[in-house]
Order: sequence, then C-alpha cells, then structure tokens
Amino acid sequence: MTSTLVGVETAAQLDEQIAALDLQLTPAEELELNRLYTPSDVINDHNVNRIPRMVRPPPAAQEEVNA
Repeated sequence: MTSTLVGVETAAQLDEQIAALDLQLTPAEELELNRLYTPSDVINDHNVNRIPRMVRPPPAAQEEVNA
C-alpha cells in the first residue's frame, strides 16, 4: 500500500506535496528504501514462535542474486 499524509499550512506547502506525486525513484533507490523496512505484524510480533524477519541484502548483492 502506498499513501501519504498531507498536512499543510500554506498553499506553497500544498504545491510541494502535489509536485511530489511526480517523483520517480530508480529501482536501486526503491530497493534501498525497502531494504531495511520491516512490516509490522501486530499479532505475529508478540508470538514467541514467529518466523524472524530477514534484512534484505544491499543493492549490489541483490543484483548478484538476480544474475
């Protein structure tokens, strides 16, 4: 899911928020942003038998895995 919270006090801030909709990240930038993201699983995070989450490899290592 992708969403944004918009809270502005001026028209200029709103313009900046709207301009951000056109931002395009490279695949490497997306991978780096998502690499350290750990989803929150409210139920599973409190389960002692849960499967531990793994940190994704950095972009260079990821490219080697995909090769």
